[in-house]
Parts: sequence; structure tokens; C-alpha cells
Amino acid sequence: MTIKSVLTAVFLGMACGCTEAPPTTSSATSSNPDMNELQRERERLQAQIDQLERDQAARKQKAEADAIRDQIRQMQEQVEALRKKNDALEKEARLAELKKKDLERARAIAEAQAAAQAAAEADANTTTVVTQDGNVSIVYIQKAPPPLIKERRTIQPGPEYVWVDGYWVWTGTKYVWVAGHWEKPPSSSTVWVKPLFEIIKQLDGKKVYRQKPGHWEPRHHDPRDPRDPHDPHDRP
Repeated sequence: MTIKSVLTAVFLGMACGCTEAPPTTSSATSSNPDMNELQRERERLQAQIDQLERDQAARKQKAEADAIRDQIRQMQEQVEALRKKNDALEKEARLAELKKKDLERARAIAEAQAAAQAAAEADANTTTVVTQDGNVSIVYIQKAPPPLIKERRTIQPGPEYVWVDGYWVWTGTKYVWVAGHWEKPPSSSTVWVKPLFEIIKQLDGKKVYRQKPGHWEPRHHDPRDPRDPHDPHDRP
């Protein structure tokens, strides 16, 4: 039951109490002040009811305003949290970029050092090519080649193909294995000469390995003869 309904009920009760006994002619004049007082009391109660209703509406509006302010505060807190998170992500991105640049710089330094070391090893293990005849060059190496790898010959792709056994090749810094394979000669009048590594002595008496790369050459040269007439070490 609301305040308005309670006060209305009280007012109606007062009105009913005043009208229980029918007024007489002699008391009609004297009851007018009572009716006026009752009217004023009614107006006073109505004013209180109106004030209570206004107060109740004001409290409701205040509660709604407080709820809206609380929502705004929560949204501001969320925005601040997102801003801090975004700042942290940007900081991490900057650190990652700096770390990436440091890694690239370190990798470049490592590659330069490796290249320098490889060049130094090549200078230490390889002597300059001393002669060249067409596609055949002779290299003197101070490092022995690894043992040959046994391989199984694959199916011949055609009658014109020749099987080339696998062999080691000196790259300047290390030996690399070239697997056996079928190869088509440049012409029918050429034969494959296997690569050759020999132990010889240079002019200073130091033992080194001489590499003769495999190559194709005309049939007039006996492929079973590993000697190269263009190499001063092979001349009789």
C-alpha cells in the first residue's frame, strides 16, 4: 500500500466520521468551521502526498543517475586497462624489433666470421690451381679425401647414357660427395675420365693430395691412364 493510498484512506475515514450524525439547523452554522478545518487538513495531507511523490521520484532519479555514473566509471576503468595493455603490447613489439635487429646483426657477423674462417681454411688446405687444360684443372690439397662410398647402380635411362661413379669434390673448404648417376656424353666420341686424388710431393717436399676432376674427353686419350700430359708432375 502506497503512502498516497494510506493518507487517502485516513482522509475518507475522517470525512465519514464527521457525517455520521445528520447536522441540525442549529448546528449547521457551527459546523462550517469544522468543514473548513477539514478542508485545510485535506489540502495539507494532499500537499504531503505530493511532496512524498516528488521525493520518491527524486530518489528514483538519483538511483538511476548513480547507476549510470557507476557504468561510466566501469567503462573508464576498462578503457584505462585497454590503454595499459596496448602500451605493453607496443613495448613488446619494440623490444621484439630490437631483438630481431640484434639477431640479424649477430647472424651477419657470424656469417662474415664463418666466411673468413672458410677462406683461411681454403688458403691453408688448397694450393692455387697450377695448370688448366680445357675443362680440366688440377688442384693441390693438404687434406686427404674421405673413403669412397659404395653405391648401387640404378636402372639405365637409355642406351646412350653412361654410368658415372660417385666421387668426392673439394669445394675449397671441405669435401662434398657427388652421387653416382647416369650421364649422357656430350658426343659419341667422348669418354668419361674418373676423378683422381694422388699423393705427390710439392717442390718444398711436403706431401699433398692432387685432385684431377672427372671430365669428358676425346677417345684418343686412354681413360685407363690417369696421367695428364699437361701436368708437369705426370710428364716422364
